Amino acid sequence: MLFQQGDIIFHKYRIIAPLGNGAYSQVFLVEHINLNIFRALKCINKQFASYGFAINEANILKNLRHPGIPIIYDIEENNDCVCIIEDYIEGMSLNSFIYNNSHISISTALDIILQLCQIVEYLSNLSSILCHIIISHPYCLLQIVLFRDL
Repeated sequence: MLFQQGDIIFHKYRIIAPLGNGAYSQVFLVEHINLNIFRALKCINKQFASYGFAINEANILKNLRHPGIPIIYDIEENNDCVCIIEDYIEGMSLNSFIYNNSHISISTALDIILQLCQIVEYLSNLSSILCHIIISHPYCLLQIVLFRDL
């Protein structure tokens, strides 16, 4: 683990707890020391090839403003990793929600689909962003990959 609970990083964030990890990153719940607010801090290891892709994605996301897309507040870097500081959204992921709820009502399913469609519509209306959408079976995992127009 890159950071431990209680660590102060970049002179402004206190590590509260780990939230999860992936193949090339770790996500932590942090508290902004001066503002007393919680954020999610995603640390991307610089040793992985996807490091550049993650930075590009963060630079695109930092300019987006939609209720369904977390706000990027900061990008920090040290010798080992690049950290993207974004909204901390309490609750479970869509994948976890579907996995933990074997029977979802039609109205709930339609609400989820409508929210996803609104995000896709917002992204498709941005002239400076190309949006590549992957929907994979069986959990209907939606992955949106963003690219800058060249």
